Amino acid sequence: MANGYALPILQHITAMTGTNPARKLSPLGFTQMLLSRMDDSVQWSQQYKDGHETSLKVKFRRRPLKSEVRDTDGGCDVAATPTYEEFTVPGLLHREISFYMSNAQIRQYTKDVSQFVKLQAVGGTSPDNATISQESNVMKEVYDLFLEYGAVLLASINEALVGQASTQFGVNTVTGVNTARALTFSLGTVAMQDALVQLMTDLRENEMSDDVSMVGSGAFANLDLVKKFYSQMASNQGVNMAALNNNFPSVFFDKDCRTIWGDNNIGVFAKGSAHLLSRNYYVGNFAGQLANSVFFTMALPVNELAVPQPFLDRMIFDVQIREIDCATEVVINGVPTSVKEGVQVFLKKDFSLFTLPEMYRTGDPLLGTNGTLRYAITGT
Repeated sequence: MANGYALPILQHITAMTGTNPARKLSPLGFTQMLLSRMDDSVQWSQQYKDGHETSLKVKFRRRPLKSEVRDTDGGCDVAATPTYEEFTVPGLLHREISFYMSNAQIRQYTKDVSQFVKLQAVGGTSPDNATISQESNVMKEVYDLFLEYGAVLLASINEALVGQASTQFGVNTVTGVNTARALTFSLGTVAMQDALVQLMTDLRENEMSDDVSMVGSGAFANLDLVKKFYSQMASNQGVNMAALNNNFPSVFFDKDCRTIWGDNNIGVFAKGSAHLLSRNYYVGNFAGQLANSVFFTMALPVNELAVPQPFLDRMIFDVQIREIDCATEVVINGVPTSVKEGVQVFLKKDFSLFTLPEMYRTGDPLLGTNGTLRYAITGT
């Protein structure tokens, strides 16, 4: 420049600090828990195979009661006929988010942001997967936005699932209600009031195995932060406290649980008690190119987000990439706006939480239970 001043340098925050706050993923413990329990043998998604929809009902029998057992010989003319009952799978919630990036805006940035990045569609024949004949490419700036908006979509889904769970906890046979049972927690005690021992007692009383998952916040969830430091914890009154501590599964930490369920609330979920119902639209013959859009499904590359979390890459999203090649009107930030060449990206998910309905007869000690328990565990 003629005046001798140097041009200003504009660097992305990632280049300066090594991280991008816009990609930070909130702790989504409840969704992690559900996805960690996914089992390919479970067939909840069969009603949406290859993008088509069919109704699905599930049949089950309630277990017999002890009162049906006779204490005298009934002869050959007395019998019970077990019958099937049915329930319908609940409907799904919908969450979606979209953004638009114009070519004109990208032209103003440095050349690296216009480099193409592949969005890898999920391949396969599973009802939750899609096969697409060509890979979708977007400019790096669009890909970065894809990650940022995908993270907030995950957060919205988690909040909805936690909200659903708040009304679907089962009865605890120890208390006779489905509200949170108050417990205290201290690593230094072994009394029956201690949460570690009391939880094991409740599992037995509710006829649940110890193969459970836990989600929540507070002192009990914070135990995971220091668990490894207690490997040599001293025994107390003959009880190996380290073994007692390590016998329990980790607690998936979730801020939404604190906000929606309450401070220090923990949910305990037996295997098979809670499921993530899911549907994908852009699968089978409904995946591919249509006009100026390409439709497919893919997992969010959560390993590229700040604070990545396991299991979240098991969630499959519907994705639409719309190429805008002529001037049109798009609602941007709530305002109808005239736009020119660019790309509009939609991320969508249809989902719901499913917990077991009433599975027991009146007179059964497990009436009202569904394999889920709720606690308010405070530290002392």
